[in-house]
Amino acid sequence: MQNKEDEKRLTLWEHLEELRWTIFKILAVLGLFMALSLYFVDDILSLIIAPSRPVLERMNAKLNLSGPFDAFFIKFKTGLFSGFVFAFPFIFYFLWKFVEPGLKEKEKSGFISFLLWGTVLFSGGVVAGYFSIPFLISSASDFSVVGTENIWLLSDFISFTMFWMIICGAICELPLLIFILTKIGILTPEGLRKGRPYAVVAIFIGAAVLTPPDPVSQIIVAIPLLILYEIGIFFAKFARPQKENCQFVE
Repeated sequence: MQNKEDEKRLTLWEHLEELRWTIFKILAVLGLFMALSLYFVDDILSLIIAPSRPVLERMNAKLNLSGPFDAFFIKFKTGLFSGFVFAFPFIFYFLWKFVEPGLKEKEKSGFISFLLWGTVLFSGGVVAGYFSIPFLISSASDFSVVGTENIWLLSDFISFTMFWMIICGAICELPLLIFILTKIGILTPEGLRKGRPYAVVAIFIGAAVLTPPDPVSQIIVAIPLLILYEIGIFFAKFARPQKENCQFVE
């Protein structure tokens, strides 16, 4: 009996040691990529601003600093954000190696597929958000105030760009979210089809909140969301819960 308890304690300490090393490796990778991002932060900032430069020049808009320390905080924030993005694949790998021994073969396959699709959808949304920023700026400029100049804070522009890319990445996870909710029995393909009119209204309301107040911007944002919703309905057909999981106790 004592030997079994010692073996359990030893196994627990081994897991804690493995967790400690996993956290250490994650922090080390984060530190490395954040340091590299800070070293190349000027190039990263130029890359972030690049798609919007033609629009800024057409609007005669200028990006300005608000104080002596503004440049430092902008570069530091950009370096941290970029470092986390570049380090994410390695963070995922370390976390996967930590949980892998405790998963069954079927669970491993499902987990890998889930993260693969999630990464692809999120990355696609981030890229789409990155290239859509000039359009949003151009649409917003139509609502300028007479007698004012376009003098923008660089910190606000960078924060908006990062925020918008993350929002677009999260929105593109909609098909995966629908798949998961269908898999656990909360949603059904039939219910999604019947709820399509309500989804259309909700999507256009969300598009109105996320975009400048003009119909063209709202429609351009809403159309991809509607497409994602239809893709989610298609995926839901393959995510029906097993019959044994849907039985009710009488």
